[in-house]
Amino acid sequence: MTNGDKNIEYMIWGIKELKDSYELHGCSWAKEILDNMLKFVNKIEEVKKYKLFIRKYDIKVNDYVVVEKIIETKDLYHEIGKIYCQSIEEIKRIDYKELKE
Repeated sequence: MTNGDKNIEYMIWGIKELKDSYELHGCSWAKEILDNMLKFVNKIEEVKKYKLFIRKYDIKVNDYVVVEKIIETKDLYHEIGKIYCQSIEEIKRIDYKELKE
């Protein structure tokens, strides 16, 4: 479990606790706001599938080539950052599109 996962888990727990407390005291407007926050946070947690188009330098052809890669992740920008940091080749750019199932 990453720190981001822990943070989301704590956020969900905190929102649920607040919602229960406001519900106990009859604050329906606060409960509604917290319900919407929970929906938003749960949406963040969804794993999505992306197709990456990685334009990197290939020494064999002495030019940039596009490599396609399909990933499933909750945090796209984190994965793109890892690709930039861990690649030996020079990466010119990374484009992506979300794949709908």
